[in-house]
Amino acid sequence: MESNSIAGKINIAENTYQLIKDAFACEYRGEMDVKNKGVLKMYFAKSIHEKTFYAFMNAQKEGV
Repeated sequence: MESNSIAGKINIAENTYQLIKDAFACEYRGEMDVKNKGVLKMYFAKSIHEKTFYAFMNAQKEGV
C-alpha cells in the first residue's frame, strides 16, 4: 500500500476505514490494485472527530 500513498498522508484500506470511520474524517480515493491483495477500496485518514474519537476510544477500552 505504500506504493499507492502520497507523502504526508495516511493511506488506509476499506477494512480499516470501517473500523475508524466514526472517529476520523476520511477521503475516498477509489479502488487501487494492491500488491498481494488485489483491488481494494482505499481512503486517506484526514482528521479526528474529537467527540466521537473519545467515545470510540472509551468503547475500545470497555471491549464494546
